[in-house]
Amino acid sequence: MNQQLVFSRGRLALAVGLIGLIILGVALMAHSGNAANAGGCVSSSAAAPAQPHGPFTEFTAPHPQSDLMSPAIDAQGNIWFGEMGGNRLGELNPATQTITEWTPPQGKSGIMGIQADAHGNIWYAELNGNYIGRFIPATCQFSTYPLPAAGSHLAAPNGIAIAPDGTIWVTQEGNDRIGGLDPATGKLSEYSVGAGNLNQPVVPYGIAAAPDGTIWFTELVGNHIDRLNPKTGAIQRLPINSSQAEANTIAIGPDGTVWFTEMTNGVLGRIDPATNAITTYTVPTTNGPTAQLYDVAVDAHGIVWLTSSGANALFRFDPTTQGWQAITLPQAQSVPFGLTLGAHGAVWFTEANPAANRLGMYQSS
Repeated sequence: MNQQLVFSRGRLALAVGLIGLIILGVALMAHSGNAANAGGCVSSSAAAPAQPHGPFTEFTAPHPQSDLMSPAIDAQGNIWFGEMGGNRLGELNPATQTITEWTPPQGKSGIMGIQADAHGNIWYAELNGNYIGRFIPATCQFSTYPLPAAGSHLAAPNGIAIAPDGTIWVTQEGNDRIGGLDPATGKLSEYSVGAGNLNQPVVPYGIAAAPDGTIWFTELVGNHIDRLNPKTGAIQRLPINSSQAEANTIAIGPDGTVWFTEMTNGVLGRIDPATNAITTYTVPTTNGPTAQLYDVAVDAHGIVWLTSSGANALFRFDPTTQGWQAITLPQAQSVPFGLTLGAHGAVWFTEANPAANRLGMYQSS
């Protein structure tokens, strides 16, 4: 399968197709922010033997065409992920080489962003199901928090982040809002982004929470990086000085520096939170095309990691030396997508090509 076509397929489902949904609108009654308790759950487990390839180790998901999305890591080192192709929430236990899966209530094959909180709960954004979900592994319990529509426009949550105070933040692609959920009360606070014209959407996409509680997020279509102060509700929109950048994912470094990807241009962006100044770095093309950047993460040493579907590679960027390292995946057309960092230099990623169907780990040190 052609890699460009595979990635274009994913982008169509995640962005362009959604924009069409925004424009056309889908009738939906607005819901309250209270959780609907879905009770217990049923899981299934399957062996996922480790497949070593030099510094890489890969694990194949049990169901074909799973379409693996962004991963998250919990305190025990387990890797959590959503399956767009099969309406499943998955967990890889690397120690036992086992993948366990659950079917979320009211899910519609739309788990995108996912995070593990300090209590071991798994939070996820169900884009097609239009809710924020919580899964408690210890009790096998799901709860859902429906998101209100804006007129005929669904919320369509995508990115998710957990703030230092425990608030769950999501970007809402479908109605140009971001929302903050208080998990203790179920109260949802929402903030509109852009001009409020949903026929010309800005599409909030990636999101990250800084240590000071500031919320940063990208606009996939609006060509801005945004900064929300939850205490005042004020949003600063910082313009990107390139057209159709498709600002995608965003992460906060240990020193508070903000990093983001420009999917179309193959550019890594840096924001100084003290001045809001943006600096950009073009990803080298020595390993092939580097457009189609997706995820970004920053390790404890300030090293920036990227996934590049265009180059079928991970990229490592050292801000101190401004040096790049391209790390080609062991198998062609894997379409590296989501990214999370584990202990001892482990870099975990999903391979979103439905034919690949793998979770991968690169041992960086």
